[in-house]
Amino acid sequence: MRFTTARGSFRPEYLDLEMPVEAFARYRIVAGYENRLGPDWKPNVYTEPIPEGTRKFAKNTAPAK
Repeated sequence: MRFTTARGSFRPEYLDLEMPVEAFARYRIVAGYENRLGPDWKPNVYTEPIPEGTRKFAKNTAPAK
């Protein structure tokens, strides 16, 4: 992950991010400042389900007739 902006340099410029991923989930990764006045930042990860995928590929749990 890399964070750049026209405002100047930030620390760290690059950051490795390991995260578990799930099927039918959308991930939004944004940079958040540690302090509004300082150059330090950290990643914030937001997850939301993708309903179309869960509906389309949901397992049929009803007993067979």
